[in-house]
Amino acid sequence: MKKYTQGKLYQFDGRDFVELEPAVDVKVPVSAEALEAVKSIRKAVQSQMGLRPELSVVVSAMLLSSTSLPNLVEAVQQYGLALYSKVNKEATTSEMG
Repeated sequence: MKKYTQGKLYQFDGRDFVELEPAVDVKVPVSAEALEAVKSIRKAVQSQMGLRPELSVVVSAMLLSSTSLPNLVEAVQQYGLALYSKVNKEATTSEMG
């Protein structure tokens, strides 16, 4: 009889339960604007390659290629300031209304 370990994940392969490796995928929330950009790139890749890559492949490629941009830190700062300014402006407006 096979011994199973508590806390491990198993999947039935048709004959036996096989231990699965833990997933290393991390879920990160993104803005609707960012998701639309990912979908746009994904569609472009699909038209060139004839196959539709998984979203995680597109996002990973985009993130990794962006790390070589010379102004990435500045772009993140500007995006964050614009995003938080918008959120603060909306919060202030709703408090006043």
